[in-house]
Order: sequence, then C-alpha cells, then structure tokens
Amino acid sequence: MIENIYMIRNGALGTNFEMKVLFTTVGVLICLYDWLTRRRKDYLWVFLLGAMGGFLAEWALQVSGNRVMPQNYLWGYPIPIWASALLRATCEGSAFMIVCLFFTDRLLEGKGRLRWCVFLLLTAAFIVVSSLVGRHAFKDIGGLVASRRHIFEPKVVLGLLGLMFFDAAWLAKAKKPVYRRAMYFFLIVAVLTSCWTMAEYAANTRWIEIARAGYLLEAAPLLEFIVFVWDILAETAFIYLAFLALPYILGLIKSPITDDQRTYLY
Repeated sequence: MIENIYMIRNGALGTNFEMKVLFTTVGVLICLYDWLTRRRKDYLWVFLLGAMGGFLAEWALQVSGNRVMPQNYLWGYPIPIWASALLRATCEGSAFMIVCLFFTDRLLEGKGRLRWCVFLLLTAAFIVVSSLVGRHAFKDIGGLVASRRHIFEPKVVLGLLGLMFFDAAWLAKAKKPVYRRAMYFFLIVAVLTSCWTMAEYAANTRWIEIARAGYLLEAAPLLEFIVFVWDILAETAFIYLAFLALPYILGLIKSPITDDQRTYLY
C-alpha cells in the first residue's frame, strides 16, 4: 500500500543559489533587451507576475511542510525560507518562462526561424550537459536531499486542475495569433522541461520515492514515468501558460503588431 508519493530533487540547481541569482539576472536582461529593441513590456509583466505567483506558491509549500528542504545558503550565508522561495520563483519560474517566450516569439517570425531552431536545440543540449556534469554515483533513496515534495497533496492537485481549466477557457476565447503564441510557448516549456527532467534522472539527481510501511523506496519505472509527465505538464507547462495568459487578461499586453511586420508576437 503506497502511503505517499514524493518528487526528489538533489542536483546543483536545487542547492546552488548563486546559480539561481545568475539565471535570474539572465532573465531580467532578456526582459530589458526585448523592451529596448521591440518597445514592449510583455516580457517584464510575465516575469513579474511569475515571480509573485511563484514566490507565494514556493513559500506556502515550504512553510506547510509539503516541500522539505535543508538549510539553504547564498555565498556561504544561510538564507531564510522567504529568500530561497523568491530565488526559486525568479530562477526556475520567471527566468525560465522568459527564455521560453524569447524562443517562442522568434520561432513564430518568418525571418531567421531555422537559426532560432538551432539555438533552441543548443539550449536543450546545454540543459542536458549541465545536468549530466553534476551526475551523482547513485540515487540517495530516503536520504537527506535538496528537496523532497509530496506531489499529490489533494489541495495542490485541485488547484492545478482549476488552473488547467483556466488555461483551457482562455485558449478557447483567444484570437488566432494569441493562440499560436500560447501553444508554441506551451510546447517549448514542455520540451525543455522534459530534457531537464530526463537528464537529471540519468544523473541520479531526480527521482520519485514512495512511502510504504514507514520506509522510503524508489517508485517503479511506470509510476515514475507517470509522475514525471504530471510534473512536466500539469506542474510546469500549464502553470507557466497561466502567467502568459494573465497579462493578456489584465490588459497589460497591448494591441498586436500587424502581419506585414512578419511576426505573430501577439
């Protein structure tokens, strides 16, 4: 009888908060670049709304005990829960969304599409290689890991199902250019997240544990696969899609650029 199912993260990204500061900075710079070169603020709004939503979710997970993490450090100094939650939100949430949106918009443009496909493949390769470089010799089943999270906590699952309904309702009413942008974004998030998940699994830094009779055991391969699919789609791609939808709904993303500019940015 399975008592609980846990998502385990034990790689460098889970413990290296200096890396989170670096990736957050990259996300901010992309926002500024797009703002200055294309005279729009939608990247900035996606980043800010993602940071706020991600912070509240991460803080709630840690304070409630749903996500168990050891003491985290930044440049050798211990940081409080709120700071680790904020950096996780800006790095793994906002900055990652901005990278995916950056590729989305450039793949939707007619000019240079092949070049951006190559850059996207190189980004996926970078994610895989950087994960494999930090490979662990074995999975520390039941050990002290960077993060152990109860993945099917009922309130969280209900919230995610509600979010998926929200995304579906928004997409059903979206105009064709907006729909295209949203679907490209969703697919790029799912693809890059899949690359990261598979690489971390191969590196023994991500796996699924089950609690049974007071013991923590690695889940069977089929169950691990199902949980990873849930994590990639429900817990990542659909959540991030909502943070693209919100600026549209709130009127923060303005009128579209015309078709003769050969772009579907909006």
